[in-house]
Amino acid sequence: MAEVHTFKRHILEGGVLDPEGVHHEFANYGHGRKLDFDAIADDTPLYREWVDLNVQSVRERGGLILAVLGVANGTNRLARDVGSGLGVEPLFTEKISPRAVRLAATSRQWLLNHAGEDGLVIALEDVGTTGGTALSAIEDARTAGASEVEGQFTWQRTDALPAFDAAGVMYHAIIHEPLATYKPNQCTTEGYCADGWALIPHSQ
Repeated sequence: MAEVHTFKRHILEGGVLDPEGVHHEFANYGHGRKLDFDAIADDTPLYREWVDLNVQSVRERGGLILAVLGVANGTNRLARDVGSGLGVEPLFTEKISPRAVRLAATSRQWLLNHAGEDGLVIALEDVGTTGGTALSAIEDARTAGASEVEGQFTWQRTDALPAFDAAGVMYHAIIHEPLATYKPNQCTTEGYCADGWALIPHSQ
């Protein structure tokens, strides 16, 4: 059985988190150390751990699971393999802007075909900062007929996810450990920029 604390250690050892001395500009213009789960290759033990922990977490919720939903681009592959591990339908999304996604056509049709059926759809996201992108996936799934949708984040990097809280959508984090995130002007006076850390723009 995969262990959360072991997985977290492997993440930190595997270069998923920006090293000291480097930080990123996020899509919401905040500055912070980036967690890049795209750095985990599919054919590695770390990826298998990631999948197994998500499968475990979904199972621990109990109840009927109808499908798992990936949030483009980071967790479509995770939805594929978590869905396989659970024996449920994997659904996929595609980006329509830096902070919003929509259902892929085949996934929308699947939900339309199963509209009204009992069961929970769980949107899988790698990193939770505001929750806005994952919420856009959930809102689109609801328009296609999903009646119960919740979020599951691998790492929630903020105390709360304001987009989810404002929408009244339930969510869970496998790892909930806040990481410092600064507004650009704060970063230059009291954050990573002030400490001379290299800033990687959002476009890179």
